[in-house]
Amino acid sequence: MTSSKPRWSRPWSEEVTWQAQARETAAALNEEVFLTWLDGDGAESAKLSFKMVWSRSAFVANWLLGDVGLAPGDRAMLVYAPGPEFFVAFVACLRAGVLAVPNYPPDPSSLGRGLRKLDLVRTTCGAEVGLTDSIVRKLRAATSIWHAWPAIRWYNTDGQGADSPAQLFFHRLMSSEQQQQPDDPMLRVSRSLNSKKKNDQGAAAQSFVLHDDVARRSLARVDGGDGDQQENIGGGGGGGGRLDQATDDSIAFLQFTSGSTGCAIEESSKNRFDMPRRDPKGVMISHRNIWHNVNNIYIPGQHNFLGTRIGEAAVNRLHDLAEPSERVVAVSWLPQFHDSGLMLMLLGPFLAG
Repeated sequence: MTSSKPRWSRPWSEEVTWQAQARETAAALNEEVFLTWLDGDGAESAKLSFKMVWSRSAFVANWLLGDVGLAPGDRAMLVYAPGPEFFVAFVACLRAGVLAVPNYPPDPSSLGRGLRKLDLVRTTCGAEVGLTDSIVRKLRAATSIWHAWPAIRWYNTDGQGADSPAQLFFHRLMSSEQQQQPDDPMLRVSRSLNSKKKNDQGAAAQSFVLHDDVARRSLARVDGGDGDQQENIGGGGGGGGRLDQATDDSIAFLQFTSGSTGCAIEESSKNRFDMPRRDPKGVMISHRNIWHNVNNIYIPGQHNFLGTRIGEAAVNRLHDLAEPSERVVAVSWLPQFHDSGLMLMLLGPFLAG
């Protein structure tokens, strides 16, 4: 039977969705390291396993649908400093059906211009909620007297704010477990760490891992011991609805780009090397687009990739998503909020393992 869809819109793995592949990869690789984040000196500052991304994204997704009060189709702006927390929030939005709107964090050296662009994105997409981390939160608190940030509800997701999903769940867990297991060593360590000020990135990463472990343990207990089902319960605050329900043709996220697609809004320049500033223009990315992109990147052997020896070498080097025979380690400095950095270096590797 011939498909009625044009060839360019057909994923190579026709019967598989990216959500199904992500669940399978996370279950297969489990505690294997997915991402290692390096600081400015090249030292490891944080790590995420495949299981951690999948379980924590389920928790944040349910928190978005519960405590935050979002519904599938609502927009959420993602404004994060470079770091691993962005990807967890992005996957959480995809799984909840909330349309993520990734943004570059405003540059402190040109904050006014960056905030004007950020507010233009907010006005265009109609977002009422912004997800962020403690770094951007501190910048917003320090500059809000002089600069107007987009008038939306802002929430932390990195465990450093009182309104973050990790902290909300932590306090709920503490109140219930103190009665059931007052001498639990995990809770004693949690209380000790939670009472300290975590101002450095290493402590933040430690808190991230600890809260994820506590949440995963509690969710598994509530769910009868089957950790793979934790996305079906209202982990973060009673979302309760089943995740990963989006269809192939539904919109997954909104990608705003400024390059050649925007209109010039600042024509004046100081010298001939200056590029005119352009307003961002949104592009709707569907779940089918995600899967098609990943397949094109990671399974080049299923189409005529350049037709050259370079293409043949790439085919021999890369592996099918279903059965990777070895893990390939890549180093990237691409911006994680846009295009190649997001699809090629984050979502693609997470699906491909």
